[in-house]
Amino acid sequence: KELTKWDKKSSKVQQGEIIDKKLNKLDMDVRKNRMAHSFDLEDIVRIIESSGVCSANQALLVLRCCGEVLVDLKRETRTMLVERYSNILKQKGVVFDVSHYNALLRVHLENQNNLAPQDFLADMESVGITPNRVTFQHLVHMYCMEGNIEGATAIMQHMKAEDMPVNEAVFTSLLKCHCSNND
Repeated sequence: KELTKWDKKSSKVQQGEIIDKKLNKLDMDVRKNRMAHSFDLEDIVRIIESSGVCSANQALLVLRCCGEVLVDLKRETRTMLVERYSNILKQKGVVFDVSHYNALLRVHLENQNNLAPQDFLADMESVGITPNRVTFQHLVHMYCMEGNIEGATAIMQHMKAEDMPVNEAVFTSLLKCHCSNND
């Protein structure tokens, strides 16, 4: 039986509702227990992949669940998942904004995966996304995680020039970085 235009639209709405329900359950698990399970997340991504249905907010939650809340996987595996899921979401037409990029940065920080901050910024700018205060704070953390005081200082100088506030966590990262470098 051939599906009509209405049937296809109805099916997409149903898929979206299924994704919403599953993501809501996952979100509640994260809020209540501070943990998510990889099989729940994989199930959601499978539905997104097969249906092609995913809103920007749904995609954001999928990305955020690939960090430390994904307790049943090692950091390296979580890092591979967030990259894979990010590619799937983009292929399915989700348009990333600065919040998606910030979520990716945060997940990489939680998974202690060093990214090249300059490459990350270049990737954002290549698609017309302007980094914000949160992006720069995460980049300071990223530089500090790899022990690069100069890179962190350069980002902080940029933040100062743009009148962006710096929070206590950034100063704590810098302090830890100085300590680990025996400065």
